[in-house]
Amino acid sequence: MKEKLAQFFAPLINLNPLIYIFVVAMVPVIELRGAIPLGLALGLDFWSVFLVSLLGSMFPAPFLILFFEKVLNWFQEKGWLPKLFAWIDHHFRAKSEKIGRWQFWGIMIFVAIPLPGTGVWTASAIASLIKMPFKKALPAVLLGDLIAGFIVLGLSWALIPT
Repeated sequence: MKEKLAQFFAPLINLNPLIYIFVVAMVPVIELRGAIPLGLALGLDFWSVFLVSLLGSMFPAPFLILFFEKVLNWFQEKGWLPKLFAWIDHHFRAKSEKIGRWQFWGIMIFVAIPLPGTGVWTASAIASLIKMPFKKALPAVLLGDLIAGFIVLGLSWALIPT
């Protein structure tokens, strides 16, 4: 399996495979939950995969925390793709109502659950919508991502043959 994955990704770009892991970890929904198993399946070093996946998944967090609500409001004011941005607004506000009262701990626990849709992108957007201070939001997202990362790393290490 490792060989097939390596053959698939190798011709794309002649870059270090850890760059692939970093980019995959930045993708919404996939984040480190998909990047860690991919990196281990490619035969990359255990801790390098963890660190690069964590960095990749956290890369968009500061921008989302600071600008998500502003960008969402701008798109809605301009009337671009109104159904899409109305759905995004409704979806994130519904989640923010459940998490908002817990602030730091709510965001941290939300991200720590390693399921699709509970990652850095969603939690950072929620932190932006509930106007959580950046100094509290970023550490909450990071701590939750660390916990999710260790869970995914342990499961991947146990399930992916080396």
